[in-house]
Amino acid sequence: MNNSRESESQVNSGWECIDPVVGNCLWELEVEDTTEKRACQLHAHLQLCDACRLDQAMSGRLEAGLQAGELVLPSKISEHWWQRSAVQASVGSALVAACLALLIILPPAPSGDFVHLRAAVESPHFLRPVEGEVVMPTSTVMSWEPVAGASSYQVTLTDVDGGFHWVGSTRNTELELPALELGRQTLRAVLTTVPADLVMPGRISVSFSTGSGMQMAQDRLMKAPVWLTLLGIGGLFLMSLSLFSRRRQ
Repeated sequence: MNNSRESESQVNSGWECIDPVVGNCLWELEVEDTTEKRACQLHAHLQLCDACRLDQAMSGRLEAGLQAGELVLPSKISEHWWQRSAVQASVGSALVAACLALLIILPPAPSGDFVHLRAAVESPHFLRPVEGEVVMPTSTVMSWEPVAGASSYQVTLTDVDGGFHWVGSTRNTELELPALELGRQTLRAVLTTVPADLVMPGRISVSFSTGSGMQMAQDRLMKAPVWLTLLGIGGLFLMSLSLFSRRRQ
């Protein structure tokens, strides 16, 4: 055992030890069972040998620097590009940004009493807003699938209480609604065609609500598809992982 410890205690300075046999045994000062006579011999060697004294001082500073975190040893395992904190933060931010953009662009999942009934019938229907969607009270555009043979369309918009009634006409398959009252309001839109006998009365209709930007965002989040939710969670995970990797480095 002494031989192995002696081989590990080589003096690394450029100075020459005055007595390498004793200098290679300075590690015995850290062992509790070293006798007092042996310790005095080793201390006397340190007082006379500049090489061993310098080497011990450097070792002490190195150990103190590592314990205080002022010095960091290079990792022996090479870091892959995907393990870098900057890459993780960039990819995570891109995923979160893409998730938010898709939440705005993609329509939410329909919800309401007539969802299953209307989904089972293959007929023209409203594209936006979808059943149960929350929209802003201003700059809302309704769109629908074209009806064969129709020369124009008419949209009748009413509220649940019956206190609001609006009618708009267009030759296109979309129509911008008028500015509605602020606050939460449930509306129902009914589409009719010209000529009117192309579609049964009330067949193409949709119910939706108006609300604030926060209410609309909450509605989009609650009705987001599973894959989009997982995309956002993955982005947040990578951003958190980048912070952990940066602190570890």
